[in-house]
This record gives sequence, structure tokens and C-alpha cells, in this order.
Amino acid sequence: MTTPSLPTRPPCFPNSRDWLDGNLELTEGLPKSLRARWDADILDVDDRNQHDRIIEQDDNFLVRFRVELEGRLWTAITGTWCFDMGFTVIGRPTPRGNFNLSEVIPVPADLCVTDWTGCKTQCILVEVTVPAILIPANKPSTTYEVAASFDLMSCQRLMLSGLEALEEYQFTRI
Repeated sequence: MTTPSLPTRPPCFPNSRDWLDGNLELTEGLPKSLRARWDADILDVDDRNQHDRIIEQDDNFLVRFRVELEGRLWTAITGTWCFDMGFTVIGRPTPRGNFNLSEVIPVPADLCVTDWTGCKTQCILVEVTVPAILIPANKPSTTYEVAASFDLMSCQRLMLSGLEALEEYQFTRI
């Protein structure tokens, strides 16, 4: 689900101290004057420590994807943004094994912004609440290596892609 109360031009997230630090690649030789920054986070909304990387399996958590686009040529681009997170088990495998978030959440379309047009906004925010118990965990816990990714597709062609290693998260099961 997207949040409509954003600015339409950079700076998109002026009150955020969390730097937009994901890696990205502009394809098809787009000019360097088209700049993009992005960030992905897993936020433990039930914990007082916002930087906590241990999430109890009985708690909901939030995944957040943010994009800030700079340069006038973005206004001429349209497409679909799709975000995802890959979970790779570290240690004893779970019955599900490795998986992408889009394969387990109730509405995978919530991870996409369809019919996006740069002339309307160069600021993108997608936040999805992940229900409790959705991420499999062995007892007492399972650790995952997590990486976020996105693709911007326009006219069925990849225009922009990115990744960000979110490192390790532990899901506890009591």
C-alpha cells in the first residue's frame, strides 16, 4: 500500500535520519543526470528499540521501501515499481526454506506501484504490514540473511533495478 501524503519532488523524506543507501543500476544508458536513491527497511513496530533485529514471531512487523528520484527527465518516464525482500535461512532450514516476501504475504500486489508516472511524483513510499507468524521460525529461533530489491518496468522493459543487503534478522518462536 502506498502512502499519498509525500512531497512530489525531492527532498522526499526531509525528516528522516535514515539515509537512502540502496544500490541501483540505471539500464539502457540513461543519462547520469537521472539520479535515484532508495532504501528498504524492516521495522519492528511492537518493540521500543527501532534498530532491533530480533522479531518475535507473534508480532507484526513493517517493511518499508522508499525511492527519491532527481532530474527532470524522470517526468517523462512511466511504469510499474515492484519491491521485494529475499529471506535466506542461516543454519537449520525451516520447512519453507528460502523464499521471497512476495511469495508469502496475503496481497503481493501491495509491494507494487502500478501506473506510476514521473510527472506526478518523484517520491515513492511503499509500506506493507507483515502479519505475525508469516515468517517461518524453528523453535527457539531462525536467523535469515535478508536482501531487498526492486525493479522499475516500463513498456515491458527493465528501466531501473536495485538491491540493498539488510543483513541478518532473527525470528524467535517461543
